[in-house]
Amino acid sequence: MNILNIQSQIYDLTSFMQTEVYASLNEATKAALVRKKVELCGQYFLEIASHLNRNKYRGCYAPHKAVMIMAVMELVKSGHITSNVVNLDKDLKGKFKDIWQIVVPSGSPFKCDYRNPFTYMDSEPFWDLSNDKDKAFISWEALYAFSHEESRLLIKDYLICSIHEDTISEDYRNSHSDIHWMVAEDMIALAPVLGILLAV
Repeated sequence: MNILNIQSQIYDLTSFMQTEVYASLNEATKAALVRKKVELCGQYFLEIASHLNRNKYRGCYAPHKAVMIMAVMELVKSGHITSNVVNLDKDLKGKFKDIWQIVVPSGSPFKCDYRNPFTYMDSEPFWDLSNDKDKAFISWEALYAFSHEESRLLIKDYLICSIHEDTISEDYRNSHSDIHWMVAEDMIALAPVLGILLAV
């Protein structure tokens, strides 16, 4: 299912949830429709995450956008971000740095830099950068996905695994013995713990 089809389904479901018919439904049915919307918004963002436009250096893909997305998700979870407006403030900078230190291996050819991904995320369909480049507007579908634990964990797990798979290329790994890296199984097993650490 492509992203346009998913967005169309989200729009149709959102419109229905604003009708009197929806209001007359029992609570169990309403809850099921909310879960469906969460699922669709999660699918929408996983489709975006799997097609991020990222720089490549020495055979390695930059992890900056994945880290920025995780930082925004954690700030939505903590209540620091309450609308679709993302400010380039000290909280976002600090969260970006904290997550980078957890998920990006030491010895990576990339440096921790929050400003470039904040700006260059503008090439992604869910991110609209302001003219002065000190804030961005994320799509409402993304905000909805980030606001629910189920979809947030799926997105986070995908991004962590993608960082493991392509941030360090095989050639770079073989020629740099200083890389400290956890195997994919360890990262997946630690995902719930990472969720707690990233929320602190």
